[in-house]
Amino acid sequence: MRESLDTGVGAAVRARAPGPVALAWNAVVEPTAEPSVRLGRVPVLVEVLLRFLHAVLVAERAGLGLDEQAPERALIERLHKPTIGDWWQAVDHLARKLNGRPGRVAPLAADLLYTGGRHARRTPLGYALHELLRWRNLLAHGRTGMVLPEDEARVATRELLDGPWAPVAAALPELADLAPVWFRRPDPDRPARAPALRFRGVEPQPVEIEGLSGETPRKRLLVVGADGDALVLDPWWRAGTFGVSSRPHLRFLVGFADRAPGYERVGWRESRRPVDPDYAGAGTPAN
Repeated sequence: MRESLDTGVGAAVRARAPGPVALAWNAVVEPTAEPSVRLGRVPVLVEVLLRFLHAVLVAERAGLGLDEQAPERALIERLHKPTIGDWWQAVDHLARKLNGRPGRVAPLAADLLYTGGRHARRTPLGYALHELLRWRNLLAHGRTGMVLPEDEARVATRELLDGPWAPVAAALPELADLAPVWFRRPDPDRPARAPALRFRGVEPQPVEIEGLSGETPRKRLLVVGADGDALVLDPWWRAGTFGVSSRPHLRFLVGFADRAPGYERVGWRESRRPVDPDYAGAGTPAN
């Protein structure tokens, strides 16, 4: 019998988790895939989750007027070839710094990994995500690379289920309020009621956002709070109909090549072609 990484929360993750996280999760739990293939996709989920939390926390920190700290600067300085450890250090530091503060839009993100305010300590989820990061490194840099023999993969899956996987998986649907929205064609005549796509779950949904503060940023990916304040996830994350595809999807920043940011589509690892910062060439979203 195959071990399942779904843990009974799959339907909730696919429906409620922020789009990029839901898509990466869906690839991990694909029932027709062999255990070794599913395990090989766990590192991608960890990378996507860390990058998404990083973008939200950076925007929240900037919105609160707090200064950039050393782990953030270190990540930016290494964006020509960042490691997953660089992303983790930035996320861990930001979550600790923002914990207990009255966040503008996404205090939930800061409370996920730490609790206690000034005397912050890791939450059970914080410990589990740190342990999952260790698993990610073992899978990505293990003796046989990212593909284990099937018998070893089954044992590893069982250990993963008994370890950090369950608390991380259970937390993903709770991130529903962080689902990003993309204002593709804002209506200048109705600035407070803007049509958008919400990337929640595995399929984006058309929505209208009411009460948005300020001018609607066209072609920008935002996390919108209940009071209309918003966090801009660009340039860490972007949405669009890139290249020949007419289907909206998300891309995350993987690093810089020749001073141009390189973006990678969630769930699509075949290409790392750089995308121009002004959406030029193959990376241009449709109007």
